[in-house]
Amino acid sequence: KFSFWQFIKRARESNFVKFVLFISVLHCGANVAAPYFLLYWLDDLNYSSSQWIILASAGGISTIVTLLVWGRFSDLFGNKKTITYCAILISFTPFLWLVCENIYYLIILQMISMAFWTGLNLSSMNYIYEAASPPKRARCFAYFSVITGIGVLLGTQIGLFVSTHFPKNLINFDFKSSFCWVLIISGFVRLFACIAFFMLF
Repeated sequence: KFSFWQFIKRARESNFVKFVLFISVLHCGANVAAPYFLLYWLDDLNYSSSQWIILASAGGISTIVTLLVWGRFSDLFGNKKTITYCAILISFTPFLWLVCENIYYLIILQMISMAFWTGLNLSSMNYIYEAASPPKRARCFAYFSVITGIGVLLGTQIGLFVSTHFPKNLINFDFKSSFCWVLIISGFVRLFACIAFFMLF
C-alpha cells in the first residue's frame, strides 16, 4: 500500500507517475476547449440544433467505428507508440478548427479528432494494465483518475477565463470569436504535454 502523496513523490523515478502526469496535462489542454464547443457552435457559428446534434453525434460514431482498429494497432505496434501518434495528432486538431467554418469540414474534423481520442483512451488503459502490477492496479487506477480529474478541472477554468476575458482582436489578430483563443491555448497546452513528457516514460 502507498498513499497518494507517496505516489506523487515518486514522480522523478516512477515511469508510471510520469505517464499519469502526461495524461493529466493532455486532458487539461483538451478541456480548455471541450466544454465550450456547443456555445461556439450555437452562438458564434449560428448552427441550428440539428446541425450541432449531427456534429456531436459524428464523434460517437467515429469512436464506435475505430475502436477495434486501434485495438489491433496497439497489439501490433504497442501502446506507447499508439499513445504517441494519437497524442501528437490530437494536439494539432484545435488549430484545424480555425481553418474553416463549413459544417461538412467540421463534421469530418470532429470524426478524425474523436478517432484519435479513442486510440489514446484505449491505449492509455492498456498501458496502465501493463505498467501496474495486479496488487497495485486498483490503487493506481484511482490515483490516475484523481490526477486526471484535477487536469480536467484546471483546463475548464482556463477555458472559462480565456473565453470571458480575452478580446477577439487581441495582439492584432481579429478573430470572429474569443473562442478562437481558447482553441489556440488548448492546442499549445496539448503540445506542451507531448514535448515535456514523451521522452520521460
